[in-house]
Amino acid sequence: MTARWAFGLTLFVAAALSFAIEPMAAKALQPALGGVASVWTTCLLFFQLALLAGYAAQFALSRAHFERTRLVAHGALLAAPFALARFDLVERARTLDHFTSPVLATLGFLATTVGLPFVALSTVAPALQRYFARATGQEPYRLYAASNAGSTAGLLAYPLLIEPFVALSSQGVALRAAYAVVATAVLSLGAWSLKNAANPRAEIQAQHDPTSDRADESAPRERSTTLAWLVSAAVPSALLATTSASIASDLPGVPLLWVAPLATYLLTFVAAFRRGKLAPDWVVRALAIVSLVLLPISARRLSSPFALVLALNLALLALASFAFHCKLAASAPGARSLERFYLVIAVGGALGTLVFGIAPTLLLPDLWELPLAIALSALATRDRTDSESTIRDDAVRAIAPAAWVLVVVALVRAKGITVDAKIVAAAYGPAILLATRATTRTRVFTAAMVLFALAASVFESSSGTTLVRTRSYFGALRVASEQRGAFTVLVHGTTIHGIERRAQRGQCEPRAYYFRDGPLGRAIAARRRAFETRSVLAIGLGAGSIVCFARPAERWTFVEIDPEIVRIARDPRWFTFLSSNPLRREPELVVGDGRLALREQPQRSRSLVVVDAFNSDSVPLHLLTRESLALALRALEPDGWVLLHVSNHALDLPRAVAALVADARVAARINADANGLTGRGNKPTWVVIARDERSLAPLDSQWIRLPDPRGLRAFTDERASIVPIIQWR
Repeated sequence: MTARWAFGLTLFVAAALSFAIEPMAAKALQPALGGVASVWTTCLLFFQLALLAGYAAQFALSRAHFERTRLVAHGALLAAPFALARFDLVERARTLDHFTSPVLATLGFLATTVGLPFVALSTVAPALQRYFARATGQEPYRLYAASNAGSTAGLLAYPLLIEPFVALSSQGVALRAAYAVVATAVLSLGAWSLKNAANPRAEIQAQHDPTSDRADESAPRERSTTLAWLVSAAVPSALLATTSASIASDLPGVPLLWVAPLATYLLTFVAAFRRGKLAPDWVVRALAIVSLVLLPISARRLSSPFALVLALNLALLALASFAFHCKLAASAPGARSLERFYLVIAVGGALGTLVFGIAPTLLLPDLWELPLAIALSALATRDRTDSESTIRDDAVRAIAPAAWVLVVVALVRAKGITVDAKIVAAAYGPAILLATRATTRTRVFTAAMVLFALAASVFESSSGTTLVRTRSYFGALRVASEQRGAFTVLVHGTTIHGIERRAQRGQCEPRAYYFRDGPLGRAIAARRRAFETRSVLAIGLGAGSIVCFARPAERWTFVEIDPEIVRIARDPRWFTFLSSNPLRREPELVVGDGRLALREQPQRSRSLVVVDAFNSDSVPLHLLTRESLALALRALEPDGWVLLHVSNHALDLPRAVAALVADARVAARINADANGLTGRGNKPTWVVIARDERSLAPLDSQWIRLPDPRGLRAFTDERASIVPIIQWR
């Protein structure tokens, strides 16, 4: 085996292991944090900070005067996780207390479990490349491609090969063993490079080859180059964080959805450093067109048709990341400045995630960060003179309107198209067409895109007026007055979570998903005719509509993970469900995660368990697992029911519930009048589960058996893949 193959293979495996750690740790965190999109964003921030720490450590090691000292210090760092880190992710996650600060709790969990192994693995790429350059005198950047290819392989392997077949508790054991193998291989190659460099020519060649001094310039030029590296690393990282959060806002937080954007991002590193020069013109022009099309869509938070919006988001991420990473590859320094180069890239990546992934949840009142990140992708364009851009820019100006027309037609023809989509087409189309004329002027185009993003984000729909906006770790909330003040609406992310008619304030009259003659109202009424209802546990509060089905003698408890939702539902300026409910008192409100609340319920203490928990339009997957259903059934009285709200436009959740029901050998029914089995609006999809068929006898013929799960395995806390239930249409 040649030296290049030995170094490349070790680097590939080390990178694959380090990036498999990311979704593994995030998956362990999900049940404790409600399955919200911010979990993965916080994980991205932590791992980028850990990557920065690893590169900083390697940068410090590179300053040692003797190579043997560097190797010994590196060996000590690689050995540290065996003594200091804890690999028992599942047990540590169960003890997580996140209600003081979810961000700090998440960062603390990661730091005490996988943080140190990840930092140590982060030092492997620059170290092995330096060892390789010293021992062979060859260009080390081919190994950078191997590193990013390994990262992508590790990411894809986790949801496709590891998660479906290896229990989460066993993954920690495997991680420890794999880490030991990688650490041994790295130190062996380091020792080999010391021996090979006994003749100093190889190291001299690596340090003084003309290619090694590509970035060794005067101080002002060096500062300019460093700033360019920083920006070229920060913007793709910002797009990665915002795109990941956008996708996860309407789908459950699962490794597959986290991995797709990150793998796309990493593959662009591979392609860019293999190319070694600036991106071709067609990539930059395609980026300009896609960003112009996607910006108003993201600003209005349109999510349908799902496949089209997802494709546009991933296309933009791929084009922008490739363009910026090509800038990095084209200006990459030689072996002598490797550590500084990697350090700046890590700083830029961490800044992008911090500013666009975490800070907005604390500083911005709404989801404005994705449009702003899209706007900054304009920095990838290049200034051109009129003589350089005449023919090609005319083509762009012709293609951009045509592309916009095609998108508008697709949106209008799509089923369930919203009024906002038509507003986008009418109001933003002309602005986009004008903006295409500035695509060859980087600063002008970027400024225009940023202003466009800000205007589009704060633009109010003609059908309503925002009364209040608020933001937390768990999502963005908006209370709006709709239809000229006739209705007050609570919107979480992209989805309505409660409606009250102004003329019926104080009457506790539920609407939207909760009409009295809707599936939830019919189910509760049917049960009351046959059984006594004494105690109800409701997971998910929304505007508080469900409490309108209560009766004075009953005990109702609501569990809501987002304190901002509780604050809004309690405020009579916005909604009066809680203050005017049939209990004649406010129900018990618990701020916390539904799974934890189920675990704390006394056995056979509840007549009904109502699960109506959504993050934007996504049902937290940890509430649809074998373990969660077992907890709910344990809390039920002998004739009790579990009612699950499973409406979703992107996932066939009834099939997932059918697999759960078959696995638990219990009885279940689904409402037959839903708008399809993933019904929406005033005909949502609800599933009723009981221990046996006798308990479901009160339900009428409008309730039917669940569809055949068609071989789908029940989701568990340790194994859950949404691939079989994705609906791409």
